Amino acid sequence: MFDVITIGSATRDVFLRSKALETHAAVHSPTGVDVCLPLGSKVPVDEIHFTTGGGATNAAVTFARLGRRRVATVCRIGAEDTGGQTVLADLRGDRVDTRFVQRDPKLHTGYSIILLSGSGERTILVHRGASEGLTTAEIPWAKLKTRWFYVTSLGGDLALFKKILNHAERVGAKVVWNPGGGEIRRGWKVIGPLARRCTVFNVNREEAAQLTKLDPKRLKAIIAALGGASVACPDCGPSCDACEAMAAATGPYLLLTDGSGGAYVHAGGTTWHIASRNLKAVNTTGAGDAFGSAFVVGLEAGPKRNRFGFGLIDALRIAMANAEGVIMHMGAKAGILRKVPSRAALAKYRVREV
Repeated sequence: MFDVITIGSATRDVFLRSKALETHAAVHSPTGVDVCLPLGSKVPVDEIHFTTGGGATNAAVTFARLGRRRVATVCRIGAEDTGGQTVLADLRGDRVDTRFVQRDPKLHTGYSIILLSGSGERTILVHRGASEGLTTAEIPWAKLKTRWFYVTSLGGDLALFKKILNHAERVGAKVVWNPGGGEIRRGWKVIGPLARRCTVFNVNREEAAQLTKLDPKRLKAIIAALGGASVACPDCGPSCDACEAMAAATGPYLLLTDGSGGAYVHAGGTTWHIASRNLKAVNTTGAGDAFGSAFVVGLEAGPKRNRFGFGLIDALRIAMANAEGVIMHMGAKAGILRKVPSRAALAKYRVREV
């Protein structure tokens, strides 16, 4: 029995920082700013860093470092390339079990080029490669026995996610879902019923706005839409008692991250906010993975219990501490914490009901 199994993407990452990157205001950009590269010219690069990433591997490392003894990951890499071997080496270095990692005989390991501005904000050029080929047929379902499944981007494959949910229910596991762009684009009417079968549903503010088709500024309306009334299950019809019973018994927690604006968690009709300390970021890549996975660690580890039976306040604080560790280092894994912070350290983070 594993403590956690993460499922999703694995990539080889290269981080490029350049003072020559030009920025300008852009209404349609998620951050309100676009970065420009002049065509036909050479752009000097001030820093270059090679690391590994992908939601499944980033989350797995958080769980392994923060005390989960049996952590495994399900992802897909190239069968022979050096990028895939580096991904495996990094995972094994943090004692993550790699027996379920798939090897693609044709596609290369996914690759990301992260262009960093001076503020730490980034634009990511993504070649999904083998990650996009994660296949249900190669998953040894009978061996996937765990207490938690932590699911990240599946390239829009909702059929695979439904199989994960069904398998989790069979083995008595809880599910955390941090959907990727392919899933987000399906909209809330499609993925909402699936999200309500999870214990934690984790998105950032821009993704939540895209799901609900609301302006990102309308935060209360977005939270109400994602954490409010149930919608019909596409598999079972408009009154699926089984799905509703599962949602009522296990949550869900709506976890909504907001960059420098902190983060929110909504459950049982109440919303809590944790403030960001607005540290100067070196890099924001991987902060969402760090926050979501550490939040799950906190749900179990937090000594201060709330009426849901979990340490919710401590979970938010542990999550923010882990995200801060990541943004202060280059790469998605270098700053992941190696132990849960002390009570005194956690007390520095402000949490309030909103």
